[in-house]
Amino acid sequence: VARFTGSEHGIDQIGTDQIHYARGVIRALAGHLQFPAGARLLDVGGSAGHVALEFQKFFGLAATVLDPSKSEADAARSLGLESICASFEEWEVNAEYDLVLLCRSIEHVRDLQRVLTKIRSCLSPNGYAYCDFVDFTELCRMVGAPEAVTKIDHCFWLTQESAARIFQSLGLEVVAVNLSPQPPLVG
Repeated sequence: VARFTGSEHGIDQIGTDQIHYARGVIRALAGHLQFPAGARLLDVGGSAGHVALEFQKFFGLAATVLDPSKSEADAARSLGLESICASFEEWEVNAEYDLVLLCRSIEHVRDLQRVLTKIRSCLSPNGYAYCDFVDFTELCRMVGAPEAVTKIDHCFWLTQESAARIFQSLGLEVVAVNLSPQPPLVG
């Protein structure tokens, strides 16, 4: 995407943004999640690893970051995290996780059904998946026509209604919803 748009996002800029974002998500989830000793976290599209690291510190999870960008996977590894450079569609899952995160990632996957089915299959029996997305309908109401909102790197756009139906059809139960108005982010 950076090559297409001509923009560059440095690892330092990504890290600052991820830490702020992670702390907000943790505040929203803190009273709702409990994990057994030795619990594991998989951060799909985890970029430079700061979200996974914040979750590891707060919840005591052993974190793994999965990201297709080598530089971002290397940055996560430099934080002391297990890091895998691959897309979730291509990666062969070989473990069970108590929490799988898709933070700012679901719009970027190429095969939504395959990814969500894979996430369901790698969750521990009492595991959680956390996914957030920008509600496409609300974003269009705020910004304008779909053409003004659509991004080349977003293969899928979800709404609160469509996401709930998709998750449920693939065996994922929606147990909580967190709304953030800027932008219209649904977690």
